[in-house]
Amino acid sequence: MSVTAEEVYEQVNATIRVLEKLTAKEREGKPTQQFAANYNQYLALAKEVLPDADSRLWPPEVKIEQSMGGHVNFKFLEFQVFFTQISTMLGGIIEPIDVQFGQQ
Repeated sequence: MSVTAEEVYEQVNATIRVLEKLTAKEREGKPTQQFAANYNQYLALAKEVLPDADSRLWPPEVKIEQSMGGHVNFKFLEFQVFFTQISTMLGGIIEPIDVQFGQQ
């Protein structure tokens, strides 16, 4: 079963909403390797649903090194930017939905 652009878009935006709720201090923290792996998965899915997108526009894949004490060398703030970049790219192909009436 393949994933749709709309599904990836919704998941990415759900993550952005959570990241937006972090305090300034929390945004400076470094996420776990699991969070980074999840980000890499959404990046890969977004690239899958947008195969013709210019590769220079994508945010980077995050390298996960086991020696980082369970965390990665990026801050939550940087992940917020990365997820927003993915959302912007996906948003270019998503049809707006009227949430009030559930119609396009």
